[in-house]
Amino acid sequence: MRLHPALVTPARIFTIAALLLAAPLTAAQNENDTANSPDSASSGWSLDQRYEQLFAGMLASPGDVDFQALRAAWARHETYDPYLSRSTGFQNALIALNGAIEQRRFTEAASLCRLQLDRYWIEPDWQRACEKAYLQSRDSIQATVHRSIPPRNLSAILDSGDGLTPATAFRVVTTGEPPRVLATMGYTVRTRGLVQHDGATYELVTVKEDPIPSSVEGEDPEPRRFWFDVAPILSWLDRNVDAE
Repeated sequence: MRLHPALVTPARIFTIAALLLAAPLTAAQNENDTANSPDSASSGWSLDQRYEQLFAGMLASPGDVDFQALRAAWARHETYDPYLSRSTGFQNALIALNGAIEQRRFTEAASLCRLQLDRYWIEPDWQRACEKAYLQSRDSIQATVHRSIPPRNLSAILDSGDGLTPATAFRVVTTGEPPRVLATMGYTVRTRGLVQHDGATYELVTVKEDPIPSSVEGEDPEPRRFWFDVAPILSWLDRNVDAE
């Protein structure tokens, strides 16, 4: 299995080995959170059933679904893949979908959207293509659903914290989300790295600013930085990557 380049470059603060060692701690924390959650099996729902319920609700009315709960449930579902945007499967599916749209095979494009949505709903590029396919198919209801999902996903991240401290870190579920979130805030990623704080592992991202403010004249200014809670990604790595 191929890892996302952002986790294997020499510039990373931790090696993959360190990342994998940190993952069991995160997984244990997630298990405790799950056990104490109203979404747990004690409420009468299995994790798969909870995810399927939330997913169905999103398709029916995105504005009425708790996207933070949906994202957390997806991170524990069999379809979860935090490296989705870089996967060959997703890239090929997106090419096929856009190809069908460009060739005006809108019924086929809409069918591709329906068949693959449970795997690719998290990706805004997929949603934009599906919105276009449904608009061309004159299905305004489905087009509206697909138009609504990306901003709801973004709001779920922005509502999870302010990213300024570990305690208020943005909660993300894919490796593509940190730069995407920062881009919507008007920033470009400068550096990305994994850091530990109070026994937990976070992704710390510094951003480019022009000009970068300096509080002391003549002193090199500190770049603005943002913290991201990447616990679901680390837990997925722990479950799926064999340390050699």
